[in-house]
Amino acid sequence: MGNDGELELHLTMHNRGVRYLLKPYPEIREFEAMLRQLGPGQTWDGVYFSTLGDTAETKGQALFQLSRRRDHVLFTFSVADWRCLKELFSAVLDRPAIRSVLDHLSLEYGEI
Repeated sequence: MGNDGELELHLTMHNRGVRYLLKPYPEIREFEAMLRQLGPGQTWDGVYFSTLGDTAETKGQALFQLSRRRDHVLFTFSVADWRCLKELFSAVLDRPAIRSVLDHLSLEYGEI
């Protein structure tokens, strides 16, 4: 929980030297939904996040290009890295302590 009582998650990518703050709850839920639903060649145009056009391709390899609207930070992931991020994020959200907080917040915010 952040100082404001809101859930915040820090997405840390050591190999990229990045620590990326995700909050508030609706942003976290959209990020989760995007990871779960977005596949190669698809686009995402959400409230908090978007992909830049169609999934890019470099040297024959599909890439996911993700941008958060409020700060316009752009991340590019290979399909393998996207899959890894998806699995790790899901594992974190499935932890009992986090799941309990998410369940509580879903009652406060309603279904997003």
